[in-house]
Amino acid sequence: VLSKGTHSADTWPQLSQHESVMFHAAVLSVYRVIVAQQRWKKTRGGTDASVISSLGVLSPAHYLRNSRLALFAKIVVSGYQPALVAILHGLAAKNSWLRAVSAYLDWIASAILEFGCLASATMEPWVTRICSCPKAFLISVKRPCLADSASSVLSAAGPVPCAPQAA
Repeated sequence: VLSKGTHSADTWPQLSQHESVMFHAAVLSVYRVIVAQQRWKKTRGGTDASVISSLGVLSPAHYLRNSRLALFAKIVVSGYQPALVAILHGLAAKNSWLRAVSAYLDWIASAILEFGCLASATMEPWVTRICSCPKAFLISVKRPCLADSASSVLSAAGPVPCAPQAA
């Protein structure tokens, strides 16, 4: 079910708050069926965080973030100039895919010490850093959120620490 619903999610544009909430609810409804904690059953302890924790999966927001960053790293490492030029033009669009990736890179620079030197950097230093060691980049980015994914699920109440809100 999720493979159909999240097909090419790494290419989706930046989601609005409403779209994020809808995506989160759709994914969590599948997770809830798996752990038999559907909301209509009014099961105690059936919070989003407990469902995600019991399955040991990433929250939907973290899943999108990691998927987008992995695709960005693949494009950068491929060095395919037409693709790079096309996505860089997307930075100017209000809710583009690259705008979402750029917000994630800003978060990475502020939250992960080894990337702090890239705070407020343009795309060029990021591209250079990713090209130098793409696997290390992806591992470094995934590590901080694996442990706290369940406790920082997307909700309408506030921002997700590992998934920046739309600007």
